[in-house]
Amino acid sequence: MKKLIKYVVSFLFVFLLFPVSVIAGELQESKTYEAKCSSKSWFGDEMVIYPTKIVGSIVLKNFDPTGQLGVEAMVVGNGNQAIFSGSFNYKKIGDRLELPDQPLNIIPTNVTKDQFQEHFGLFPTITCTAG
Repeated sequence: MKKLIKYVVSFLFVFLLFPVSVIAGELQESKTYEAKCSSKSWFGDEMVIYPTKIVGSIVLKNFDPTGQLGVEAMVVGNGNQAIFSGSFNYKKIGDRLELPDQPLNIIPTNVTKDQFQEHFGLFPTITCTAG
């Protein structure tokens, strides 16, 4: 099950991001940024990853005032690891990029809170990157 989730998530991440650069007619240098994320329960009892902002050294002139970024979340705990991903709108605010606080700006895990905690433990490490 873990391998299936990993392959599906990886496929979606590549499928959603690659055509954007091809349609734009140019390939830009790929840069990865740290993103701040947390996990929380969603409607019903589904566990989701919730990215909030992009941090680190960002060259703002490389970004439009608004746009989209791919966010990848690696969850590690109880000896287990899984990667989840999604595509999000961003907005330049001052000297940072923020992901608007919108209900659909989440990365679904497709498991309940209890299943998530059983698999990763009560306090898993969630590391997010954006690019």
